[in-house]
Amino acid sequence: MGLPEALAGACKAVLTGRSGSGKTSAAECAASRLAGRGVRVLYVKYTHHGVDLPGKDTWRVTRAGAVAALAVGPEGAVLVAPGIEPGELAATLAAFYDAVILEGFRAAAEAYPDPIDVESLGPEGACREAVERIESCLAARGGGRAGP
Repeated sequence: MGLPEALAGACKAVLTGRSGSGKTSAAECAASRLAGRGVRVLYVKYTHHGVDLPGKDTWRVTRAGAVAALAVGPEGAVLVAPGIEPGELAATLAAFYDAVILEGFRAAAEAYPDPIDVESLGPEGACREAVERIESCLAARGGGRAGP
């Protein structure tokens, strides 16, 4: 299952724009405002950079055959899961979030309906639009879970 299919029914905001356009600032703003209202947000960031460092423990063990590695530290945990499809992982996490903010998906125009163009709205305008869309979706569901 792909990520767009896994998140098809989720209350979400998809932030798009070129590098440096303010996508992360808009995501940070929206996550803060939503969290302040008690909404549990899942942030999904697409990156063309690697997410695991070659030669480090998690990289070595997943390359040796582990389906996933959970790196745990004093600030939280990071899951490295090269053996799990992103959509499958998002569907599994559904019980833990109310809304999803996706950032950096260049193909968002095709994969997700009505992405928010941060370049045209600016970070603050994109933040407001993201919060409005997610709150509207949650209200339509009676405030229930927004996960798929």
